[in-house]
Amino acid sequence: MKRLLAAVISILLIASISLSLVSCEDTDTAEYNVGDAAIPTDIIAVTTSPEKDNTTSSRVRKTTTSKMKRNIDSNLQDWLEKKLEANNFNGIARVSKNGKVICEAVNGTISTNSKKKIKKDTMFAIASCSKQFTAAGIMLLKQDGKLSVNDKLSKFFPKYKYGKKITVKNLLTMRSGIPDFLNEQSSFKKYDIKKTASEENNRNLTKKWILSQDLKFTPGGMYDYNNSNYFLLAEIIEEASGDSFADFMRERFFEPLGMYDTDVNEELAYYDRLAVSDVDPSDLPGVDEKKQPLTIRVRGLNVGNGGLISTAEDMDKWLTSLRTNKILTRKSVKEMTTDHNKDWEHYGYGLKIIKKDGAVWHVGALDYYGSFTYTIPSKGYNFFAVTSDKKSMNTDIYTFAFDIINKTKK
Repeated sequence: MKRLLAAVISILLIASISLSLVSCEDTDTAEYNVGDAAIPTDIIAVTTSPEKDNTTSSRVRKTTTSKMKRNIDSNLQDWLEKKLEANNFNGIARVSKNGKVICEAVNGTISTNSKKKIKKDTMFAIASCSKQFTAAGIMLLKQDGKLSVNDKLSKFFPKYKYGKKITVKNLLTMRSGIPDFLNEQSSFKKYDIKKTASEENNRNLTKKWILSQDLKFTPGGMYDYNNSNYFLLAEIIEEASGDSFADFMRERFFEPLGMYDTDVNEELAYYDRLAVSDVDPSDLPGVDEKKQPLTIRVRGLNVGNGGLISTAEDMDKWLTSLRTNKILTRKSVKEMTTDHNKDWEHYGYGLKIIKKDGAVWHVGALDYYGSFTYTIPSKGYNFFAVTSDKKSMNTDIYTFAFDIINKTKK
């Protein structure tokens, strides 16, 4: 009886402490609550169902989330703030060196119909910048001894007619010859991808389409950036790990790195800290041509190739991990950031390469979201920028990003 009473008292004490911690949370984040607002993300589909209740999620904004140290350069900070305003950049840009933020600026509101201002912890869909995480997942499974980049696709898709001709590495380096399902919509739409269907149903139909197509060229013969490659890599991660893609990413990357504001779209698409990308739903694949409400979701199409949501702080943590080797070994990072496409686009695994600087980067563009990651691991330099309204920018995000990089990396 005494033990039972002691246990009850302990539980009550823990609950009391937890409530105290929540009430003392940073004011920049404490005012946000999980909302019911319908928020469209990228063109290759949001995986959240309107019926899903995210109010019980325990991952987002834990009180243990640490904030990176700051060593703000006042001149760069002033320049960056003016840069965002002059370019009508609705989003956030952040630069850090050796683990300290040297400048970070925000501008605009979370949507064109909202007066709520973007803050430093506002979430954004990062679009194709998600691909580097998928590639890292393959490298981690290689470290675990569960696969090789030289494995044939027949190992994972036994009935695929080209399975013995294509390797995992061909997918990673965009040299598979497989058509991009997003660029073949006249054919892909015939597979009846429905906004009301489950993620599993739409993923299965997408995989069926990809694996039924003839190759565009001999595997390894040339570089051809496309989303089908990374869609299949997510399937391979699930097959090799035994976990869902989302669970694998959470358990092996996000949680160990303290990226508590990062997850797949299905988890975060209804958080009111997510900036809205105002898009005409008729542009979404599989949706009727007539305009429909912005509550439309087409689930299951962005897994592996562009389906993550994150914040500037979390992305800084991720880019830093490529230097500190907290998750991936130095050998794995080197392989991932090696130029495997010297004949054309300089592409590694989910990252583009700038050999003279030792830099790796990627850009994402879906709906009106635009994202950009850039890091020079040897110099401890990280840059991240993201917008939810690139249609209103005075310049493209590529030019915008490199203007900032060239100013701040010196």
